[in-house]
Amino acid sequence: MEINFYKFLKISKFLLFTAVFTPLIYANNLIYPYLTGKMLFFRLTVGLALIFFAAYKIFIFETIGDFKKYLKDIFKTYSRNPLILAVSIFFISLLVSTIFAVNPYQAFWGNLDRGEGFINLLHYLTFAFLIAAVFNSRDWLKFFSVSLIVGLVVIFYGFFQWLGIDFPFMPVGSDSFRPGSFIGNPAFLAAYLILLIAVSGVVKSSADKRHKILAYSTAILGLILIFITRTRGALVGIFIGLLVLLICGIFSANKKIKNTAIIFLFVLLGIGIVFTFTYRSQFWQNIPGFDRISESVSYANDASIQTRLIAWQSSLEAFKENPIFGWGLEDYLTAYSKYYNPHYVIFGETWLDRAHNKFIDVLVMQGLFGLAAYLAVLAAIFWVFRKRPLIFAALFAYVSQNFFVFEEINSYILFYSFLGFGLFSFISAPTAADYKNSESENELSQKFKLQGNGLYKLSTFALFLFAFLVWGYFYNYIPYRQAKFANLAFNTAPIPENQETIIWYLQKAFEPYNFSQTSIRSLLFDKFHNVAGGFNVFENSQFGIISKEIEGAIDDEIARFPNYDPRFYLRKYQILFAMAKQPGKEILFAEAEPVIKKGIEMAPKRQEFYYGLAFVLAGQNRYQESIDAAQYAVKLEPRAPRSYYHLGIMYAIAQRKPEALKALEVVYELDSDFSALYQFDSDGLLLTYKILGSFDKIADLAVWRVEGKNMLNISLDDYLSSLQYLAEIRDEVRFIKIAKYLAQMPKLKDDMEVLIDLAEKGNWDIINKL
Repeated sequence: MEINFYKFLKISKFLLFTAVFTPLIYANNLIYPYLTGKMLFFRLTVGLALIFFAAYKIFIFETIGDFKKYLKDIFKTYSRNPLILAVSIFFISLLVSTIFAVNPYQAFWGNLDRGEGFINLLHYLTFAFLIAAVFNSRDWLKFFSVSLIVGLVVIFYGFFQWLGIDFPFMPVGSDSFRPGSFIGNPAFLAAYLILLIAVSGVVKSSADKRHKILAYSTAILGLILIFITRTRGALVGIFIGLLVLLICGIFSANKKIKNTAIIFLFVLLGIGIVFTFTYRSQFWQNIPGFDRISESVSYANDASIQTRLIAWQSSLEAFKENPIFGWGLEDYLTAYSKYYNPHYVIFGETWLDRAHNKFIDVLVMQGLFGLAAYLAVLAAIFWVFRKRPLIFAALFAYVSQNFFVFEEINSYILFYSFLGFGLFSFISAPTAADYKNSESENELSQKFKLQGNGLYKLSTFALFLFAFLVWGYFYNYIPYRQAKFANLAFNTAPIPENQETIIWYLQKAFEPYNFSQTSIRSLLFDKFHNVAGGFNVFENSQFGIISKEIEGAIDDEIARFPNYDPRFYLRKYQILFAMAKQPGKEILFAEAEPVIKKGIEMAPKRQEFYYGLAFVLAGQNRYQESIDAAQYAVKLEPRAPRSYYHLGIMYAIAQRKPEALKALEVVYELDSDFSALYQFDSDGLLLTYKILGSFDKIADLAVWRVEGKNMLNISLDDYLSSLQYLAEIRDEVRFIKIAKYLAQMPKLKDDMEVLIDLAEKGNWDIINKL
């Protein structure tokens, strides 16, 4: 029996080319459809490429001595390569941070909603090393050309989304204002497009006119789409990249290029100066990208900017606790929660698992060691491409925009492609052919007889392949299947007749335990905790089986990783609090108390935990303690409307009406349109006023809602009770406002028109008798 072992190398190369198509994968049958399918596909292709490359190496060497000599020369050659050294040190820092992480399991495996962790980063590194080892110059041109073709598909679909055009089975362009194409997130799309411009810088060097057309068209269309995504960080990166490109041009030996660069530099600076003094002009508001930058400059308290600044401050405080090796990969949330800045609540209650700044992410998760290694990698890459201005400038733009965002799979693939290209550009690796005294493909393609050590080699390859298939089954196929069932559970309406189906989906999604579970269980809890399909699952006893299944999954997460994610304690509290509202289950308030206190231990300045503590204390009739907890939340940030809202509720439960009304009045003073309150807070606010007997306040809210001054969820009963109150005090103007609003409902039109007529005639006695 004979085998052409060179085919193993061709298969490996084919798989590496296949990985380029990863950005086009959109799996709407899975949770996180923009990421899950991409991650699993990329891991599969890279893993198989590695297996076949290893098989090629196994068969190419006739003796162990040849193989040892190859390894010796590889080490000798690459040990002097600064890029290899920098990347090696960076991955050593990743490994160290994984071992000493708060949650080593998550640090190693990552999760579905980010697709990072040590194992996934190792796949990117493997990808970079493989393409550096397998590709020749012609392969690189083909590889980057295919990357541009894939990029063009992404770009064109982004334009379709911008125009409001959708296609079946494709990502839905619901937000035409900021399209995300196959990438999903417009910020991530912009980062990917910046790297495509760098790829264009490689392909444009080809002598083939078709390659030049492909390169320039992709770069130009990609640049336009970056502006359409309105991603401010990317636009800042583009501006910096253009400056770098023009400065490189000024130092060019070509006089024509130098003069052109000087002219465009002055034009760019001129545009910047004009924008600085006219950013409020309607002209800039009509240009995609500039409109958002203008908005940010105009408003000093822009929420997205302020939240980033606050998060970065918290991150730096967290860094001080573990400055050398950091908190560990995927442990940013743990660090951020402990050093959470309560002022953040003014702009929202988002839980951040990334700093939205790549450098701060590395600093917090990998410490100074990791950041220094990461900067060394960047420095080495810039040194490689220092003589290729467009690539250098585009990479500089990409790194600049990373100050405002974190990386994800699509940009990782292109970035590590450049890392591999950099390794290839530094110095070519000694090939196996060097040890067969021939470099010809003919020699490499000769058939290998499977006898003696040949059978041993084939057996070794078969063993590796089997091990990979086992690994692929447990850590690719099973997570895929779980993500599919999780998606089915997520999209099945929680109504009584669907309960058995949902239970079956949940059981398939929750077992066996693996890296996908943190993401799956979080997502499904959030789905069923919210009011959906008319039911709040945990408050309704008829959904007890579903509640038990989800509660068991949350308990399992807490038991496995008790000091990792404080949100699971919040979720456990929310389950117990919801169930405690059911008749005869008031004892669950006491059970929820230590749960919420553990959350406070992990996130001592997070207001939501104090809201929860106040409720569980009030549920145990410990009213003063509940008020104290709510007051502490107010103390953490006195400008937070929701803190006063919860304080008002605690006073109302304790039947302290004056204090309750005063606290709720502060809510209105701080947030007159109640935009800081959640939808379910609307119900709580109205219920609190009912408990207090303050129907004048309910009427005020109803009138303001009709006038468009707030977006509270006012029920029909509340509108009708407001009409009754306004009729009693004979407030004609406001009575008629609500009646005219309700007259828009066909079922109430006739009745409301009668009431309006009576009110206009002053027949209040008749109205009050109705």
